[in-house]
Amino acid sequence: MKKSVIAKAILGALLIGGTANAVASDVPANEENRPIDLVINLGLQVNYQSCTPRQLMEYRVDRVYEVAQSLPNPVFMATGKGNPTSVQTCVEKGELTEAAAIQQILMEKYGVPEDQIILEENSTTTYQNAEEAIKIVDAMLEDGVRIRSMHLVSSHYHIYRGNINGTDGSAIRDFNTFFGADTFDHDNSYTSSAFSPDEMWGDSFRAGEWTPANSQVYLADVNGSGTADIVAFKGSEVYVAESKNKRFDKKTLWASNFLPKHAQGWNNEMTRLVGDVDGNGMADLIAVTTDGVYVSKSNGKYFEEMELWGTDFATDNDWDASIHNFVAIDVNNNGLTDLAAFGEDGLYVAFSDGKEFAPVVKVSDNFGLDSIIEDDDSGRIFRNELNLTNRLLADVNGNGLADVVVYGRSGIYAALQQENGSFAPQVSWLDNDHGEGDVLDFLGWQNDRHLKLAIDMTGNGRADLANLGNRDLLVAHSNGERFEFLGGVTAVYTLTGRIQEIAEQWNNFGYEAGWSSNTHYRLLGDITGNGLPDLVGFNDDGIVVSRNENP
Repeated sequence: MKKSVIAKAILGALLIGGTANAVASDVPANEENRPIDLVINLGLQVNYQSCTPRQLMEYRVDRVYEVAQSLPNPVFMATGKGNPTSVQTCVEKGELTEAAAIQQILMEKYGVPEDQIILEENSTTTYQNAEEAIKIVDAMLEDGVRIRSMHLVSSHYHIYRGNINGTDGSAIRDFNTFFGADTFDHDNSYTSSAFSPDEMWGDSFRAGEWTPANSQVYLADVNGSGTADIVAFKGSEVYVAESKNKRFDKKTLWASNFLPKHAQGWNNEMTRLVGDVDGNGMADLIAVTTDGVYVSKSNGKYFEEMELWGTDFATDNDWDASIHNFVAIDVNNNGLTDLAAFGEDGLYVAFSDGKEFAPVVKVSDNFGLDSIIEDDDSGRIFRNELNLTNRLLADVNGNGLADVVVYGRSGIYAALQQENGSFAPQVSWLDNDHGEGDVLDFLGWQNDRHLKLAIDMTGNGRADLANLGNRDLLVAHSNGERFEFLGGVTAVYTLTGRIQEIAEQWNNFGYEAGWSSNTHYRLLGDITGNGLPDLVGFNDDGIVVSRNENP
């Protein structure tokens, strides 16, 4: 970069005084050579075809701006030309570099002045990011710029990356190679899309005592506190452990006689779910039984007597929860939890009016047990692939309506709900052939081993794919039109792939740590009240938690 360009950017910061001045400078604001706080944002490949910033890049920039708010006089350095593919498909055609994409987000989303952003547009690797950044810093120092502090921001994967042989491949190492040992460390390196180290939040529930084979467990806010609590069904009893002050209270009995009215006990054809059916902010109990669907309302202290809310979904009417996937979710965005089921020949919903479930209506002829999974000429149906496929309901485009998400055998799809309540045909939402550089994954993942969900992981109102595999919690982010996924780069909780001192903080939830869908509970829900789902499970010691720290 030419010195004149650098000087212009720095001069703007010196004269303007930065975008975040909540912290008073130790130098008078009218002093021309006011020291700056340099915030370096590492680039990420843009979409290969549209040459637009990825969701993951936007989350990094969100973190950059958050860091800047605590600094007296922040100046932003956006780094990166692109990877070999994006250089060829975008940069060489006059489209955005990674650095320019970062600048675009800073300016358009946060109103950062252009002359307060330095662009480093030569690097194609992390090592080169550092090599080129130090050249700019050296030129700044030669021009008499005073740098009070330097800060490094990227994803957790990038900042703390470790190589497969156990060596350090982190961005911190690369930057310290050029900037000097210990220039960057945990105190001035910041991450986006990260989950906290393992924490023990109580001992009321332990692996072995509570398993998917002998109980049903959910995360839901049953007391209206704004945080998700543990709701656990076993036999006729329902226990709750309330989330308070970064800990789950001891479990207490909230219902002692929660049993089907006309049966000896619970069986695999029945199921128990949790959802706020009356819209009062407290989750209630929903039971699919022999003669119908019963609700037990929460009053914030215990669950009240069971009431019959509908008869259509009765197991006596050939509904079977062991093969018909029941989902408690607000389907039509009226604030009330409805009851949906993927039946033999389509998707059915019983809508809640706050007092009962309306008669069941069929909302789609697709996605049933006997429906074709995908148009790949294989003729495969869901009934024969239940351990390898998933049919979920979640709002993937952020319009408030629940859509269908399908983990298929050949791809991953979404069928968007229309304003009239019908569902459009499913279309591919994660595909190697989109042309944008995404990686198709999660196919062939066994449900009895791995966890595959559709849930909003970032708080933007759009459901993402959250997948717990052998080692990692991997996230494919929804951009409203498809899922963006770059493989291991998007691992937010991992047993490997980080430098040693970081990797040792995470020891649970993955299959290689001894966890599976058959043996352990692994749940995602907002237990802290920050609007983001956290990771919760039961190990031999009790309730282990990894908190979602995405800004």
